[in-house]
Amino acid sequence: MNNLAQDLPLGKSGEDFVLQIVQRKYPKAHRIEGNFKPYDILVPETDTKIEVKTDRKSQETKNVAIEVECYGKPSGLTSTEADFWAFIYWFHPKEAWYMKMVPTWKLKRDVFNDKKWFVMGGDHRASKMYLMKNFMLYNYCHDGEKNIPISKELSELLNNGGVV
Repeated sequence: MNNLAQDLPLGKSGEDFVLQIVQRKYPKAHRIEGNFKPYDILVPETDTKIEVKTDRKSQETKNVAIEVECYGKPSGLTSTEADFWAFIYWFHPKEAWYMKMVPTWKLKRDVFNDKKWFVMGGDHRASKMYLMKNFMLYNYCHDGEKNIPISKELSELLNNGGVV
């Protein structure tokens, strides 16, 4: 099974998990369907847009990859319209998967001020990405953000490499 075949259902599962949490407070929140790149979830009650990143490789790399360019064109963090990025990632000291929501402005500020952690990767090594250590993401704080343990079902999916 290729990465896209594994990553697509895994990404959708991550979006569903984040959406369920957001809908507890904002029931009209919904996922944007189809090939829509600017963000994944819209919260109409607050006009808030959320991008969800599920990083299954964070378990082996101890990093979260944040794409900023693909084939020489802006992508990911540089082209997003999202107000927040929700990361689903593995945190080694706790040996568990977590979700962390970070304001996009803060993520951009920190990523683009730290030039030393940019690498090329992804399909055909065409993506420029920033590698953030998992412990840095876990300790990221803004207005009382919390690391939310993820559901057992999503955790099992992540631990099985995204295979349903």
